[in-house]
Amino acid sequence: MQSGIDIDEDPMRHIRRLGGEGVLKLGDLPSLTAGVLRVTALLSDHEWHTADQVRWAAGTGHRPASEGLRRLREIRAFAPVWVKRGEGRDFLYRIPFAEEIKQQVTVTTGC
Repeated sequence: MQSGIDIDEDPMRHIRRLGGEGVLKLGDLPSLTAGVLRVTALLSDHEWHTADQVRWAAGTGHRPASEGLRRLREIRAFAPVWVKRGEGRDFLYRIPFAEEIKQQVTVTTGC
């Protein structure tokens, strides 16, 4: 499974998808590990994903990676990752659209 993020293609497109230049800088992209890039690519569709999907995205060789959820913590250093409770003990994860982040800030601060 490839990362889905080709930083040579249009790096600014990926930065905009992940919340804009205030969240992620052009210089940040090359330092991200392959596992972080794969999980970021999974979450950048802005849909909810299970922990198992995150583990599979972080893994290589058609195997899930046990450290998949740690990749979420690494992603939180440059992009917000929203979490909600799924079925039973499961949690779901997604990167919100930049507009959702701005709306949340507006509601929270009243600005």
